[in-house]
Amino acid sequence: MKKIILLIFVIMFISCDPVSCTEEIISNSTGSDLYVNFISSDVSFNNEVFVEKQSRKTIGQVECGLGGVLVNYSIYIKNSSNEILKVFKEDIAGKNIYNIDEYWSVSEPSKNHFVYTYEITEEDLE
Repeated sequence: MKKIILLIFVIMFISCDPVSCTEEIISNSTGSDLYVNFISSDVSFNNEVFVEKQSRKTIGQVECGLGGVLVNYSIYIKNSSNEILKVFKEDIAGKNIYNIDEYWSVSEPSKNHFVYTYEITEEDLE
């Protein structure tokens, strides 16, 4: 009986979804220093990320759990003069930060650790 219970426990443990970790990176391929603002209805999640020209920056921290990246923020880009250059909305046609499958690149540097990268180009600022 103990062997059966142990076997059931092992099967349940093996069949569980593995926890995966995600990291989101913004890459600034423009000739300008940029501020990328993530605004949520929960003020504690609001974040402004400064990304120097021709550099990359991790947004927040590495998050581990079940599931993938979910963009649940209002997002806009400002320059160093505090001018808003771009406001992203979910339903905008063309290149859009909300379209994770199409415009984010994904790599897996280690097992169950995924790095999602969005590259800001001059096209984003038009």
